[in-house]
Amino acid sequence: MAFEKCLICGFPSEHLAPNDYDCLRCGTIKIRSTAAMAFEHLHLSPRERANMSGALRENPQPLTTPEDVNHLRETPTPSVGKRADKLLFFLQKQWPTAGTVLSIDCEIIKKLFSGLTDPVALKTQAAHYRLQASICGAAWAESHSEIGFILQDYLCKTKEFLVMDEGSPRSYRISAKGWDYLEHGNPNVESMTGFVAMSFNPEPAGLFESGIEKGLEDAGYEAIRVDKKKHLNLIDDEMLALIRKSRFIVADITEQKQGVYFEAGFAKGLGLKVIWTCEKQERDGKIEGKKPHFDVNHYPILAWEKGDASLADFRKSLQELIEANFGKGKFKRP
Repeated sequence: MAFEKCLICGFPSEHLAPNDYDCLRCGTIKIRSTAAMAFEHLHLSPRERANMSGALRENPQPLTTPEDVNHLRETPTPSVGKRADKLLFFLQKQWPTAGTVLSIDCEIIKKLFSGLTDPVALKTQAAHYRLQASICGAAWAESHSEIGFILQDYLCKTKEFLVMDEGSPRSYRISAKGWDYLEHGNPNVESMTGFVAMSFNPEPAGLFESGIEKGLEDAGYEAIRVDKKKHLNLIDDEMLALIRKSRFIVADITEQKQGVYFEAGFAKGLGLKVIWTCEKQERDGKIEGKKPHFDVNHYPILAWEKGDASLADFRKSLQELIEANFGKGKFKRP
């Protein structure tokens, strides 16, 4: 079967069926004709292609309409550090044994980005080409130069998570420091849950269901709140256990509840990131006797206001913040 250019990333792709494509970089994707036609009118930048490809690799979903394509195009760009993390975890999954030389072929990666791949080589070395394309996808990279920067400047020189193999200038190994980071330094990277710490009595009207919960679900994560979880444990034990299993925590400090600060502090002690939220007037210090504690008021605090329209804006901002920091999740409500 002949290869053609992927509509999303431009890498070699096989057209398997009317709506099915197998891209070396994006993976198996479904694009209906109505969505495929939308690409004819788009002028995608290398960064947009990289983001769209990375998002589909991590969270495969069919593209049915032009709206699906436009939504995918709006995928936020993860930071260099996040992309380096994604690549490091991908490499660890491909070569799970410590000391193994990682087979990263920079010349093939350069050819893939330039579109100068040999059709015969694509067939005879299919697995090797797919692996190199997957490395590009895992890193959300827009060029072979960016792959080189992430590998050599960031993961090798800055973080020291990779070392160049002495036997070849193009081969790498995960360092002892890299293995320690993989095992201890980035907690719960596979978790699809976010723990929510907030005031329950009284609960701000609509904040959880219309704002926080929907914002997390739109980003692909399940919102976990201890008072909504059925269990037979002491509530404190259950709360700590749920935080330990979460990818991140959303701490709404409206009403300045000490319990919320405790839960956020416990999460930070575990190395989890905390997303701080608060009612706008209170966040801005306009309510007498209520304002964020000085220990956290220097952090970005996402504000919300009452009302359907305001909560919808808050929900969207929360979704974008989560996706930018943790990537698109895979949770979908049953």
